[in-house]
Amino acid sequence: MFHTKLINDIYNKNVFSLFYKKLHQKNFIEAKAILNNLGKNIDNIDSKEELILNDIYLFKIVLTFHNSLVSLWEDIFNQKYSSSWIFLQDSLDALRTVNKLSLNNKKNKALKFFEKQLLTLERLYPYKIFASVAWEVSFYECSICKKDIDSFDCPHEIGELYNGKIAIAHAKEITQLNHVAMVENPSDKRCVVQYDDNSKQFKILQYLNKMLILNKLTPLTYYKIDETPRKLLNKDYIQLERNKKCFCGSNRKFKKCCINKKFIEEKHIELIINPEFKLW
Repeated sequence: MFHTKLINDIYNKNVFSLFYKKLHQKNFIEAKAILNNLGKNIDNIDSKEELILNDIYLFKIVLTFHNSLVSLWEDIFNQKYSSSWIFLQDSLDALRTVNKLSLNNKKNKALKFFEKQLLTLERLYPYKIFASVAWEVSFYECSICKKDIDSFDCPHEIGELYNGKIAIAHAKEITQLNHVAMVENPSDKRCVVQYDDNSKQFKILQYLNKMLILNKLTPLTYYKIDETPRKLLNKDYIQLERNKKCFCGSNRKFKKCCINKKFIEEKHIELIINPEFKLW
């Protein structure tokens, strides 16, 4: 995954195995402490070689992923489902960066496992539509050279690494809001409708929480989703004579309105839980 032997050797030590054990045990505090110590060790590396500096940056993204992963499961365990969504997106974003920057775009089996697990977990949240905001800006400044990243004066490409720094385009001089759109697949899924953590929208995550507390699954459990439609009795349905005004308040006749809505269809999601994936 890394380009240099120095960083590969640090990554391949058994420290992450210990981290996965702590995560499996839901010992979130000790898991974060392990990552914190790893971060300090990486910060102490003194090098001016570009490949090593770039690998240090990649290693820090791997640490960011694992920190977000711990916070995600800690929030689910503590019934903080709304905030756990943010950590889920942080985890997936970090994995995408790892995919892009890794040698030959390769990940080890642990990161492949979590990528598959988290994409499945994402489907258990109630968020299907997202707000996307577009701003009009004067220019985008390069995070490295501070010049207009779209100009010939800037030699950097967005998303590429240069001596351990990644080129990011920072919006400068925002002039006005262009539009706000509701979309299904935005690049950033963090802008969502907020639900109370006790609401029925989180019923599947509430089930996950229960299984975590009962030790019937852990953050290292893999599961599949089986989605099948099922019909439920409409609790608001009132049987009326065909020519009566409909109960829904539409001022239309019952036969022209809700006569066929005695049952409603919803997706039934079943979790198929497999034994936990051994990472140590």
